Amino acid sequence: MLILTRKKSSYKKWYEQHKEQISAKRKTLYAENAEYRKRAVEASRKSRRGERTPPVPVDAPIPFAEAAESLGIGKSTLREWRRKKLFPEPKHHNRGLWFTQNQVSLLKGLKAFFQKYRMSPWKIKQDRLKEVRAFISANWG
Repeated sequence: MLILTRKKSSYKKWYEQHKEQISAKRKTLYAENAEYRKRAVEASRKSRRGERTPPVPVDAPIPFAEAAESLGIGKSTLREWRRKKLFPEPKHHNRGLWFTQNQVSLLKGLKAFFQKYRMSPWKIKQDRLKEVRAFISANWG
């Protein structure tokens, strides 16, 4: 049995070796780029006042239209997939449907299926579609 282990990377060690270069690059940007300077000053001002902007949560809700847009498909296509029950029902909120980032990434797999198997024989397509639907349902969360 072959067991592969991943070599542990150390960002801290790399940063110590390159911090002068990074610092010089930031100083150059600050001196030459007004937009960068403005953002840096504003970030510093907010930090001093204790106004940290919270990071966007990984599973922040994504509206139906934005999910379709990020998938590169139309809203009507996403509605059709929902009508055919190709994926579990998304959450309802304020009379709208919302997805998580994980659910959108699962739907990308469904899109990839349709791109790959669009011209395949019906039997092959149906068997593979059952597998994709089962995977999406198992990981929907």
